[in-house]
Amino acid sequence: MNVTLAIVLAAALSASAASVCAGAFSWKDDADDDDYSLGQYIGVNAGNGFDAWILLEKGSTADGASYLAGQPFHPEQPAIEGASSWGMNGTQMVGRGLEQPVPVGTWTFLAAHNVANIFDSGFSGFNLRSLKTSSDGLWLFTESELLRFGFNDDPYTGEQGICYSLDPDSGYVYLGGRDWIGTTLEYSVSWQPSGGVTQYSLSVKNLDTGETLEETIFATSAHPPVEMLGTAIFGANNAETITFDTYWVVPEPAAAVPVLAVVCLAAALCRRLRFVRVRLRR
Repeated sequence: MNVTLAIVLAAALSASAASVCAGAFSWKDDADDDDYSLGQYIGVNAGNGFDAWILLEKGSTADGASYLAGQPFHPEQPAIEGASSWGMNGTQMVGRGLEQPVPVGTWTFLAAHNVANIFDSGFSGFNLRSLKTSSDGLWLFTESELLRFGFNDDPYTGEQGICYSLDPDSGYVYLGGRDWIGTTLEYSVSWQPSGGVTQYSLSVKNLDTGETLEETIFATSAHPPVEMLGTAIFGANNAETITFDTYWVVPEPAAAVPVLAVVCLAAALCRRLRFVRVRLRR
């Protein structure tokens, strides 16, 4: 085997290992999983890398429900990917714990905010949480919240669209997308330490129009690892819904270590073959 062939083989091994690592160290779930065939997801633990879905405390605006969108008995909004998607209406909040804390990672998923522009409409969206246990048994959506993002309609200021907040009590920062109600959005949020604080990178792509909103967000301190993913809708009535699907979490440091190890092994193999070739020439 010559050195050129060895390098090609090593590169192929590295690419193959990277692909394996991406599968082994990314956690995925999809609403079309057979475990959701009964039409409900609360209490179900499908996919890999997650705990079972739990119901967080409801608000008082509207009762609402959690369900599988796209099913005949819930026509509020069609599925946004495949035959089924997770859905909620009215005022509902759910959480999905991660099997282990993630200090650095990326969460990607699809969502649609089917909300009305009326006075009592509120926030519909998602949050990153640092705990998957409740201190008082109430399981509030705001408990252990690190970052909140999604779609909000503020009747007092007239602001509306995709937004985020590190402290919802202090208000939201709006990024645009006022007319994105009902469209299919691809969310991606990453988190990592940066200069003694936590840096978040938020990207929201409208798959119907091709537009993308992006923002880099710096917390005022170093945040703890992410342990739970939250979803909520504070609707004015049960006609308002949020639909979401295709969770994909990549805990990045864990994925990088095996790939780096294989790359180092490939480099060592190339050096060894070069050494043998020199010895044979002598």
